Amino acid sequence: MKKIEVFTEFHHFNDFCHKLRKTEGVTGVTVINARGFGRGKPEYGEQILKDKTKIEIYCADEVADSIISTILDMTNARQKFKGKIYVMPVEDAVRISTGERGAGEV
Repeated sequence: MKKIEVFTEFHHFNDFCHKLRKTEGVTGVTVINARGFGRGKPEYGEQILKDKTKIEIYCADEVADSIISTILDMTNARQKFKGKIYVMPVEDAVRISTGERGAGEV
């Protein structure tokens, strides 16, 4: 299993979520509003912490590349898109209501 994290200033969530929902292997998306900074240096008087959005997607290993391609296609269609995509292995998933474990629970 994989965890895909997207950090961005993206604000077009309806389009984003509709396209992700149609992507094979996407069973859910979590969107978190956050603040942070990256490599860029703020201009004098500019806020150091910028509004960001963190998007988390858990998926099977074999569909991770397809999901990343979908995200890149959506973001490249919009100019001046900034952000990062991180991909991490997930050791296990446990459904709280039943105790079932494994990739089928993603």
